[in-house]
Amino acid sequence: MGHKTFRICVNCIFGFALVVFSVNVIAAQTTAFTYQGKLNDGANPANGNYDIQFKLFDTATVGTGVQQGPTITNATVAVNAGVFSVQLDFGLPAYSGPPRYLELGVRPSGSPNAYTVLAPRSPVSSTPYSVRSMNSSVADALSSACVGCVTSTQIGSIPAGSSNYIQNNGVVQAADFAIDGDGRAYLFNASAEYQIGGQRVLGVTGSANTFVGTGSGSLTTGDGNSFFGRTAGASNTSGSFNSFFGERAGVLNTTGAGNSFFGSGAGVANTTGGSNAFYGRNAGLSNTTGSDNSFFGTQAGANNIVGINNSFFGRRAGLLNTASNNSFFGYNSGDANTTGSNNAFFGTEAGAANVTGAANSFFGYRAGFVNTAGGNSFFGNFAGASNTTAAGNAFFGNNTGISNQTGANNSFFGSNAGSSNLVGAGNSFFGYNAGSSNTASNNSFFGNAAGSSNTTGDRNAFFGYLAGTSNTTGTENSLFGYAAGSAITTASSNALFKFFNASS
Repeated sequence: MGHKTFRICVNCIFGFALVVFSVNVIAAQTTAFTYQGKLNDGANPANGNYDIQFKLFDTATVGTGVQQGPTITNATVAVNAGVFSVQLDFGLPAYSGPPRYLELGVRPSGSPNAYTVLAPRSPVSSTPYSVRSMNSSVADALSSACVGCVTSTQIGSIPAGSSNYIQNNGVVQAADFAIDGDGRAYLFNASAEYQIGGQRVLGVTGSANTFVGTGSGSLTTGDGNSFFGRTAGASNTSGSFNSFFGERAGVLNTTGAGNSFFGSGAGVANTTGGSNAFYGRNAGLSNTTGSDNSFFGTQAGANNIVGINNSFFGRRAGLLNTASNNSFFGYNSGDANTTGSNNAFFGTEAGAANVTGAANSFFGYRAGFVNTAGGNSFFGNFAGASNTTAAGNAFFGNNTGISNQTGANNSFFGSNAGSSNLVGAGNSFFGYNAGSSNTASNNSFFGNAAGSSNTTGDRNAFFGYLAGTSNTTGTENSLFGYAAGSAITTASSNALFKFFNASS
């Protein structure tokens, strides 16, 4: 047939396969449409059968743009006096919003030659484009006249499992749901709880309870509880008036009542213990049945199990405690105490090494730091800081008895009083530096620097400022008055009552 030149009518007729809806007809809209064109073979209208290839582009100029949708090839299209008609369907994704242009390629049916592409491309009219509804940029709306036009019967006929509407376990149920004027939900009314992913995140079971967090308070029948955090109070049954805040806080509590646990893992092992207040991560971590305890600080009282009436304040305060009636205040205070009871430790690391010693009172930084015995009273920074197994000591003042280790029943009052005493027992030192070098026993030194040089001398009584200040090893001396016996060094059994006697 040879090479031919084709032309297509620019004023082509476009038609869209419209589906008419009425109350008596139900049909589905499709993306197919009818295309009618006029084809010329040279200067004359074409006649015969032709292969025609259709492509959809986003630009009008041939050779440019991006093709939209598939290529449609209609073989053996009958053309009569130049007129032909075909059905085309490029699918919904091809109509995403911007203009579209139809490109035609033509050749005689059965020809081995390439398609002759006709130019320019033809614009697609808005009629077939209506299948996209302008990319749904404006949603359909019910008419303002629609009052009661959607019935519960119609809603009930919605199939279960559809992703196009809200449902409860596949069932449309009655529920209160309100949305305010700006489209935000402001009221949800559920009978007991709200879930996310099958896990309760908010519940109000029982009376006056509030549970926030996955699994929090899931078994609770008690009243007046507030649990906040994942699995907080998860095992609680009849326990009432508890407040648990933090992940796993009070997770094992069952019947314990009146507890306040604040911090991740706080009171995590508590089961029946009541009236406890644990504040801080892992505070009261191991407490099970212990009651009336107050632990404040990370790991405070973390190992207390059954101890009662304890008050621990500060990080690791009473960390290992299992006893009762202890009061530890300060970082690491009573850190190692296990079974020692009736102790009062106040100050950073006060009584930090005490394990079983009971009835001790330590006040001040590192007071009684390594003490393990009982019945001691240490007041002041480093007071009795080295005391280990000695009991019945009373040290008052900074560094008083700081070196005392095993000496018992000593009373040291004043800064540095008895500060070098190691094993001496039954001593009474009153005044700054009184007996500050002493290591002996049964001495009584009263006054500033009284007996300050005494080391191993026993059973001495020095009264007055600088009394016996030079005595080192002398024993059984009684010196009374300002600087009395200040020259005595090693003599014994002296009794001096006067001002500055230099007898030897």
